[in-house]
Amino acid sequence: MTVKNKKTIINVALANSFNKCIYEPIIINSVCAVIDTLRATSSMSAIFGSGCKRIILAKNKDEAYSLKEIFREYILCGEEEGLPPEGFDYGNSPYEFSKLDLKNKNIIMMTTNGTVSFFRLIKSDTIFALSLLNLSFVLNQMHIAAKKNNKDIFILCSGKKGHIAYDDAYNAGMAVKYLADLGEGDYIMSDSAQIVFEIVKNNNDIVKALESSCSGLAVRDIGHDIDIDYCSEIDKYSNAQVLKVIDLISNKRENIGDKYDDIFKERERLRNNGFEKLLLMEDYLNL
Repeated sequence: MTVKNKKTIINVALANSFNKCIYEPIIINSVCAVIDTLRATSSMSAIFGSGCKRIILAKNKDEAYSLKEIFREYILCGEEEGLPPEGFDYGNSPYEFSKLDLKNKNIIMMTTNGTVSFFRLIKSDTIFALSLLNLSFVLNQMHIAAKKNNKDIFILCSGKKGHIAYDDAYNAGMAVKYLADLGEGDYIMSDSAQIVFEIVKNNNDIVKALESSCSGLAVRDIGHDIDIDYCSEIDKYSNAQVLKVIDLISNKRENIGDKYDDIFKERERLRNNGFEKLLLMEDYLNL
């Protein structure tokens, strides 16, 4: 039986190496968001802000290459140890994507931490990409969806190679603070949500929080300091990216939909390459 007007719980996982058995019931009953502030979810916001229609997520480099072989007209982008692997068209720089014209373009994306996180959450009905660049817009959509469907909210910090990353925790704290203010007493913070909330209460220097993190230091090491400043901007974009999972095992045309004609035509090749599902990021308001 559905409980009406229940208090909404905000849960936070501080890295994508969480125990699935523990978190799966929370994920299933939550509107979710992935954070990878430096830089994957920030890049997604910039990519869609530059006119992109769709991003296909790859779990690793081999998957990314396989997808590019099938969808040759797609742009291949992402990073390994912060830099674009051989054969990639672009890396993972939000600032660079903001300067491109990606109108009506599609992208294949693979990153070390961020894209992996979405694969960890596919049991949820609704999964957003969240960054500081689209903070308010995404959180407003999450607030509406959670209330409408009597769901909790789950925020996943991608972290760095399974470990906590301060930039993601800080971004999560900003999100928890915003939701708490928006909900006016309707939200209950889990202990992990309270931890990230306290981080923000004690530090209002966003740029410093990002640049001093392990991710920030790694970005500086590869000479992309400009991305730290760019990713620190609050609400630069009024867009929201949400995950769409395409089942490739089913042969039923109606299960895919007209807008996915290119995927439907290639489903046999995709299956032959080991893909049972495709994970897409799309504009939430244009689904």
